[in-house]
Amino acid sequence: MTKQGDPNVYSVPLADYDGSRAGGNTMTTENCNNKARLAFGLKLGTEWRNGTITCRAKNSDVFEDGDVEQNDTAILYLIPADFCIGETANTYKANPYSCNKYVQCYNDLSYGRGCGEQCYTGLSVAPLCGDCQTYPCTSIPTTTTTTTQATTTPPPDVFATCSGVNSLIGSSANVTCSVNKVTYSYINVTFTPSKTQTSSHVVDIHPTGVVNDDSGANRDVTVSNAGKDITIAFTLLACSDEGVFHFNVFAVSGDSSTTAYVGVRDTPKTNPTLTSATRVATGHTLSPAINCSGETGYPSGIINLQIKMDGSSSFVNFTEFTKTESSTDDNCAVTKEVLFSGTPTTAINGSYIRCATDHPDAVSTLYSTEELVLVVDGTLCNGKRSNALLYHPYSCGVYITCDNNFLHVFKCGVGAPCIRINETSATGFCDRTCTHCPSYHVFIPGSGK
Repeated sequence: MTKQGDPNVYSVPLADYDGSRAGGNTMTTENCNNKARLAFGLKLGTEWRNGTITCRAKNSDVFEDGDVEQNDTAILYLIPADFCIGETANTYKANPYSCNKYVQCYNDLSYGRGCGEQCYTGLSVAPLCGDCQTYPCTSIPTTTTTTTQATTTPPPDVFATCSGVNSLIGSSANVTCSVNKVTYSYINVTFTPSKTQTSSHVVDIHPTGVVNDDSGANRDVTVSNAGKDITIAFTLLACSDEGVFHFNVFAVSGDSSTTAYVGVRDTPKTNPTLTSATRVATGHTLSPAINCSGETGYPSGIINLQIKMDGSSSFVNFTEFTKTESSTDDNCAVTKEVLFSGTPTTAINGSYIRCATDHPDAVSTLYSTEELVLVVDGTLCNGKRSNALLYHPYSCGVYITCDNNFLHVFKCGVGAPCIRINETSATGFCDRTCTHCPSYHVFIPGSGK
């Protein structure tokens, strides 16, 4: 493959071959001659427009090293990605670069179709292809042979170059375009929001000014420098402003199009919330998992679990637990719920944990409240009868129930904050008073610690 104006030849690596496509990879043998049919799924950017492509076969037993057998060369007539935006029904359009081809539009997607040596008729129903004398074509590309360089379609005579923007919600921003010549008839501007993907008309621009202005109260379109410079100014960027502007330039010498992307960002506004596990015991998974939830900004930032080990003076991200997360996006306000699960060890006993929300645009990290981690010996229920109640070794606000050497931890409620257990019968209930609690227990109301 070659690019227009680039003397280098680029090979398509085997990794780019789409072998999953039906009929994409076949091999036949006829009279000791192997024939392969390969289909390559290529993803090409605009830099390949009007480039050339050819197939080359190499057999180390036949050709000298470096020699290849080359097939005919073809021109890469790339269709702009936004060519069919807004076309939801099955429609047909002329290919902007070749009269021997046309474009089928369906659900905003573009499908290139060919007429061989015939020309596109311009009709929306059959016949789509016909004799070029009946349907004259003024820009049929010149075909090439193995030894002849393809004739490429020249770039548009009049075109626009645009710059997008990526700014914080609530800030002001400008999308700017420059047109190389003022000989255009008019420029049609449409906008496709990222959230809805429903295109709408924005404005029509003439060299002398703006007409048919549907830009809205949040943005203002101005034309300056004798029609060469276009500015779309946003007073306060909103979530709905994220998307793509399409600039379609119409001129007698030929049409062209380009795009400008508007990205929006936002920072989290509130601190995350920490819900710690009730059962924190060696040999047992956390139950329930530690939960960190809250706003994470847009695009979403991250929430981490941090720990300050006993004897340490600083928090660090804790990565020993498995992290799973889910998120919702409500009008560019992303909320995440992050669960941290695992089996604690005595190494984290006496430490403090907290949730931390980070976003690249935030001035500082947002933190939840801190909670003390007290790890229980997971063998406390060994040898105990089923449904036996035990005092929690660290808190009178929670208690332990045993189930065949497996322990569960429960909290008492606000109205009856402390467990009262008959240690002889291993039964009990949550009491309104806490004066009976063992002296070694430390009760922190509301925390279960």
